[in-house]
Amino acid sequence: MAAFVASVGSLGRSVAAGLSSCSISPDSSMQTGTLLELIGALKIVARAGGSRPPPGARRPRPKTARQQSSDNEDRDRLPVNEEIRFDFVMLIGEDGKMVGKMSTDEALFRARGMDLDLVQLDKQDPPCVKIVDYSKLKYELQKRKKEQQKKSLAKRMDLKELKMRYNIDVHDYGVRLKSIQKFLKDGDKVKLIIQFKGRELEFKDLGMKLFDRFQEDIGEEAIVETRQSKEVRSISMVLAPNNKGKVAGQGSNSEKPNTDKNGSGDVATVAAVGGEA
Repeated sequence: MAAFVASVGSLGRSVAAGLSSCSISPDSSMQTGTLLELIGALKIVARAGGSRPPPGARRPRPKTARQQSSDNEDRDRLPVNEEIRFDFVMLIGEDGKMVGKMSTDEALFRARGMDLDLVQLDKQDPPCVKIVDYSKLKYELQKRKKEQQKKSLAKRMDLKELKMRYNIDVHDYGVRLKSIQKFLKDGDKVKLIIQFKGRELEFKDLGMKLFDRFQEDIGEEAIVETRQSKEVRSISMVLAPNNKGKVAGQGSNSEKPNTDKNGSGDVATVAAVGGEA
């Protein structure tokens, strides 16, 4: 109890000092009871470690992956019909031909007369808009986006590591060789590491010969990117898939992506899909 009274007294002195600094002269004979009333009138605005929510309030839950994807879709969504905030637009007809500049209301009237939607393609002033079936356009865009994601995943290379000793036996060598061929077939790079212990450092040349053996057995399936022997306790070799034949075969079928002057997203893609629609 005495400790509590002492702490209250020190708090009272602090409050009195604060009041004096604010040009308020407290009575020097202020009693502890008056100080307690003053302290009770104070309102806690913050606590150590952050503020607490009011009683009964729920903390916001983190968004799930589905909610985040829906937010991304809403952010990337194209303005449609009444969502277009420009007074004038450059209209592209449903056949893909440029109609010309007109008011947004007139363009909306034409789109509704065809039972179609008016979609804004860029953010210029006036913006380009196109008369299309928006539901079909949205489906085609999502389909193309998934195809692009699949292609990007197919082009991605992972680095697989295989560790071994220089005196590996025949069975383990065959297992490592099959693993290397599988990784290369999947489009991944392979890093072979041969480790040495103690006096085994004298046999680094045998490790290099083992690399030569792997390279000879793999043949044209891979190319050697790097081959390092400067490490103190190990030597390594990185093999990459040999895709020269595939690249040559796909060169004639490659398409250059179309971009608009504004650099805004998929304007050319939208226009192309709209034409197909």
